[in-house]
Amino acid sequence: MKKTGIMKLGEMVPQKRNKRKGQNGMFGLVRLLLCAVLWGMGCFVVRKKERKKRRQMCFGFVLGAICLSVIIAFLPLERPFLRFSTPQAAFRYTNTWTRYDDIQIIPGTESDYVMAFRGNEGNCLILPKDAKGWGVGMGIDTTLVSFSSYDGVNVNVYRYRPTSECYVEIVALGEEIPDVVPSDGEVRMFSLPGANFCLFYAGRLQPGTTMHLNGQEIPILSSE
Repeated sequence: MKKTGIMKLGEMVPQKRNKRKGQNGMFGLVRLLLCAVLWGMGCFVVRKKERKKRRQMCFGFVLGAICLSVIIAFLPLERPFLRFSTPQAAFRYTNTWTRYDDIQIIPGTESDYVMAFRGNEGNCLILPKDAKGWGVGMGIDTTLVSFSSYDGVNVNVYRYRPTSECYVEIVALGEEIPDVVPSDGEVRMFSLPGANFCLFYAGRLQPGTTMHLNGQEIPILSSE
């Protein structure tokens, strides 16, 4: 088990920008084009119907098109065929309009946990990976499977559904620095104004798995 020092915002080294500029903005453009195609097809179908049926058809089409547009916006449509050479590039693909000062990676086996910082704010995303590179990650694929609190220190366990891999986040408010010892893996520690927190990869967690937090053995994932 390895543990890094606390990384403060002022100490972070900016990451290199993605050189594949042609992909910047493609995430939103792909969805706009798909929505435009849906609207165009709907208008064509409605125009082919008799005048008496057009009003009813038009209402149903508008409602359906709005629902499909919302669904498309949150689905990783590119995942089966689009890969990136770095996790930073994959992260920026879905976060085109925000420039982050630093992007840090907590590596997993079939996925990576990405922490991005901009000023005093942080953003996180879990990305799938395979032998070809990193795929498109979406928040819809991540679920909070466990939340607990020990003496004011919060423990959150996130699971990436496509691979069932888990990542553990420990958050201590104020100036307290959590002392975390997992059974294996590297602990990455970060500091933001008002909170210190650390992250580590926990693999496919089994109920009853424990770790040590501030000298106390606690379950990472409850067996209940």
